[in-house]
Amino acid sequence: MCRALDWSSGGPTRNSKDSTGTRDALRCASGAVSRRPYAAARLPPTFDQLHAGSTTNRPSVATGAGPEVRAVAPAWDDGPVFRRRPEIPLFETVLVDDGRIRLFDRHLLRLRRSGAAPRQVSAVRSLAATWLRTAGRPTVVRFDVEARTGVASRARAPKRADPVALAVVPGFDPLDGAREQKRADRGWAEAAEALATAAGADEPLLTSEAGLVGETSRASLFVVDATGRVVTPPVRGVLPGVTRGWALEEIGATEHALTVAELADARSAFVTTAGRGVVPVASIDGRPLRPDDRVLELATAWRGLR
Repeated sequence: MCRALDWSSGGPTRNSKDSTGTRDALRCASGAVSRRPYAAARLPPTFDQLHAGSTTNRPSVATGAGPEVRAVAPAWDDGPVFRRRPEIPLFETVLVDDGRIRLFDRHLLRLRRSGAAPRQVSAVRSLAATWLRTAGRPTVVRFDVEARTGVASRARAPKRADPVALAVVPGFDPLDGAREQKRADRGWAEAAEALATAAGADEPLLTSEAGLVGETSRASLFVVDATGRVVTPPVRGVLPGVTRGWALEEIGATEHALTVAELADARSAFVTTAGRGVVPVASIDGRPLRPDDRVLELATAWRGLR
């Protein structure tokens, strides 16, 4: 049985040492003990089958590329809880690589904490199993979750984890709690990316009016400061990235309210993302940054995750 859990504060406390409780939380979040898991009934129909009214028991074939590659789990009525969750469209992005999805349970738990219903999270797990069976090469899969429309997925080829050039642009608000959820509305990111492209950079680094540093439009930021300490902005107005959480533990980083002024003295930096892992930062606003052995070791550790 799935023991009662208090999700009102987002699930088990972050500082809990109860590993059993954490496993139970993940099982509840993923619907592993639901009354009728969707995965036990049949494989999810493809996007075309669903919209053509067919539910033939065939998996979608993901050969690795293209935004048109999709798979969908059907909508259902899960009662009052389902109707109020999620209030806004959510999504999760993972890398399917060599028969694995790194840190997948953490992705499911974040999705649940953002308001997805247990059956929706279970459907994401079911769709992920299909991609794991059928993806013939590394594939980035996005799972879209909306109230009463089921769960859809789409795929694209992963980007290379080459060092990136960042440009400081406005767009970070530490009081904006909505940014702490992985919401489907990405208008703010597209605007920031346009500014970065105009500045000749690969990605934008979002900053506040008060000079605080947040995140990039698609990744979490870590900086090796002037003292050699590894720091990352706290989760206030930024996404609690899954790879970020792992990296923070793995490298012994510290959460710190980083300022734009401190970037000028940074020795090195890197970003973390589910699709690319640990990516070195080549420069910020044109100022080159030095490689750091710890970053290279962290990238190697991420590649070895199962």
